[in-house]
Amino acid sequence: MESSKHTIFEVVVCSVRGSTSRRARLHVRTTVGRAEDNDLCFPDALMSRHHAEFQLHDGACYLVDLDSSNGTYVNDIGLRGEQVLHEGDTITVGETSLVFHEKSLLSDTGEQLADGTVSREVIPETTRSTKKAIDVTDLISEDRVLGVLCRATNALVVHYPLPDLFNQILDAILDSIPAQRAAIMLLEGQPLVPTLKATRTRFGNAITTVSQDIARRALNDRVAFVLRDVLDDPEVRDRASLRADAIRSVMCAPLWSSLNPGDHGHLLGLVYLDSQSDVPPLTYRDLQVLTVLANVTATKIESARLLEENLLKRRLEEDLRLAAEIQSDLLPRQAPVIPGYDVDGTTEPCRMVGGDYFDFEYDGEYLHLALADVSGKGIGAAMLMVALRATVRAHWRDGSLPEATVRINRTFHMTVPSDKYATFFVARLELRTGCLTYVNAGQNKPLLIQPDGQWQSLGVGGTVVGAFPEASYQQGAAVLEPGARLLVFSDGISESWADPDLADRQLVAISQLRGRDTAAAALRADIFHAVDQASDFKTADDRTLLVIQRLANMTS
Repeated sequence: MESSKHTIFEVVVCSVRGSTSRRARLHVRTTVGRAEDNDLCFPDALMSRHHAEFQLHDGACYLVDLDSSNGTYVNDIGLRGEQVLHEGDTITVGETSLVFHEKSLLSDTGEQLADGTVSREVIPETTRSTKKAIDVTDLISEDRVLGVLCRATNALVVHYPLPDLFNQILDAILDSIPAQRAAIMLLEGQPLVPTLKATRTRFGNAITTVSQDIARRALNDRVAFVLRDVLDDPEVRDRASLRADAIRSVMCAPLWSSLNPGDHGHLLGLVYLDSQSDVPPLTYRDLQVLTVLANVTATKIESARLLEENLLKRRLEEDLRLAAEIQSDLLPRQAPVIPGYDVDGTTEPCRMVGGDYFDFEYDGEYLHLALADVSGKGIGAAMLMVALRATVRAHWRDGSLPEATVRINRTFHMTVPSDKYATFFVARLELRTGCLTYVNAGQNKPLLIQPDGQWQSLGVGGTVVGAFPEASYQQGAAVLEPGARLLVFSDGISESWADPDLADRQLVAISQLRGRDTAAAALRADIFHAVDQASDFKTADDRTLLVIQRLANMTS
């Protein structure tokens, strides 16, 4: 060890989280680790308690890994056994980087020690050299992360559809980290499982599988990690998926989203990287870069999803607006003007479009009228309403009302899905006599209120239309005396009161409260107001009401 009398060895601490840069002189045996009994102790969570050891012998300095959990690296190459160190070598232990220096102390300006060695701890050249090493290492690392962030944020500032966004992300990752393959996996399905959404390799080959064990490890532990050599990890080294692809290094980072204040975040998926070689190795610096990119990626994915949902919502709202306009155009714009009668009708859908339908047609002798309520709500019910309107218009003059209803039922049955139907009321009013013939196919029973206060419900007919193609129907009849009123309504009106009998009595009472000269439109407004007062569920169902009033001065 004669030569060691003329040489000292030291390491410069270049970067460690929460520590300042410093130098340390190496002795015959110098241990490094997280425990306080080490010669070099660092508060590094990724460092083992006793991680590695420097040994001076035969005039050289050797580095030995002490079976650390995460390995020791010299110039980013995993250490196996012991290795002699050379000037400027970078040693990585956990998240801490050390730079090795070898210095001769034979100098005219040196101080003679008792054993004949010449020692000068700090000389100007060494100080400048050390300061330069610290600055360059730190600045390179910081510049790398800053460059990655700048490229990533510049690439992701524009909105992309999710498939294009994934490709942009993978480009940024592989430009920054020396992995051979990369993939983005999102949690989908019930139960949630990691699903490949995008893959990329440096060689143009597609990735068809990713180790589910590795993916579950990242998702279950919910932390980023790197396995610089899977052969050293007994939990995964025997996995078939890793052996099949000859994987040596793996890195994963979960995708956390937390866009709302106070939100602790939720897991979207993960970013996965691997290589079939440990040269160059995937390092903890790479893991830090990947973690930063994963955070940016998760936020961008969530933002893209919200933007696409907002765009979809706006498109749906526009579609609904157009559908509402079309549906409104299909309903009578105004009630017909008929001598001796006052007629009014309207519908209020609980959504922008609805499944209620009403219609009038005046031919000079008869008033044809109909009201229906298609099963369901929203767009689906509105589409069925359009089909029913076309069917009714095609057949409601065909023969007697039971014959017309049979044709309407058969045609509508062929149009609608097997689980859809409509309640339906159709009638013909002979204007000269006030005679009303009708068919009630499962609809709420209309109320005929005579001028003396007597009233009756019109329930003759049969089953709903559209459900049973061979259904038959019966015809009912009644007479509107001068001063009588006919109220035809959907269940959005009647169900405002819990008891159907109470609903009928309330509607009759409202009608009688108004004099016989009250306009049909005013009576309709009174009924809608009463419905609003009776029910807290104003928008629970479509509401449709027809009012046909025979004026009191008409005689048969």
